[in-house]
Amino acid sequence: MLCLTAPIVFSVLWVLSATIDGDWTFGEDSLSRMGISENRIAAALFNGGCVFVGAMGFIVGIGIMSGKDPLSKPEGIAYSAGMVFLMLVGVFPMDLGTIHNTVATTFGVFVFIAILLASAVDYRNRDHPEIDVIVLAFTVIMLATQRFEVWEPLLVIATMVWTAVLGLKMRLSA
Repeated sequence: MLCLTAPIVFSVLWVLSATIDGDWTFGEDSLSRMGISENRIAAALFNGGCVFVGAMGFIVGIGIMSGKDPLSKPEGIAYSAGMVFLMLVGVFPMDLGTIHNTVATTFGVFVFIAILLASAVDYRNRDHPEIDVIVLAFTVIMLATQRFEVWEPLLVIATMVWTAVLGLKMRLSA
């Protein structure tokens, strides 16, 4: 259930933070800019959301590790590691510069690795690897063609969709 709950919680907190902030614009501002909003409530919602959803995702990663496929363990480790770095995005906001950029980038790298491993697991198990491949292709296309302020929120949305689909697949196979 956390696979389904985490994307919903993050989406709600993102929308609330952006609405309360009032100045954040999709495609013009990075997501992390909400973490340093002049409105303390907006900043707290975003940063708290990163920490809370990261903790939920960490638990999901532990669940992924228990899969039967040998690649499930490294997939779960990569996903859990990514979620630790998502928590750190909420702890080290954008105004901290290099440390924030490092944890935000590392979050993205670990989640990308987890999705890459998931595609291999899903392919071997004939469990709809198309979804993983679409997210991976979308990621590569966005990175190659869009500026950061455009691709960052789009890739977060893609990751949330992938996580929800993962939850549905886990639920249906149980």
